[in-house]
Amino acid sequence: AAIDYDGNLVDFGQLDNANYNDFERGNTDEFQFQSEVDLAKIGCLMIRAGSKSEDAWMIDSVKISSDSDPTGFSGSNSANDWMSSDTSSRRGRRELAMMWCAPPL
Repeated sequence: AAIDYDGNLVDFGQLDNANYNDFERGNTDEFQFQSEVDLAKIGCLMIRAGSKSEDAWMIDSVKISSDSDPTGFSGSNSANDWMSSDTSSRRGRRELAMMWCAPPL
């Protein structure tokens, strides 16, 4: 999900490249989305774990940009947090969602 300049949330749906095994260790995955919303200056990016899997992912870094904000911003997972829909303590600490925001102007 991304938030446009007016503070609106834009849900891009599932991160899935058809006929490709996304989120494999050591790979860099790129996702492209179409939207009727002009994002203007991108403020934040939030990625949420889906509810249909107990798998866990460690996102190393993210970068987001758009036609109207070609520079966008990037962020890293310096805490090495895992993301999963299974946030029970029996599996160690896992986050349901992660958010990165652009630095203030």
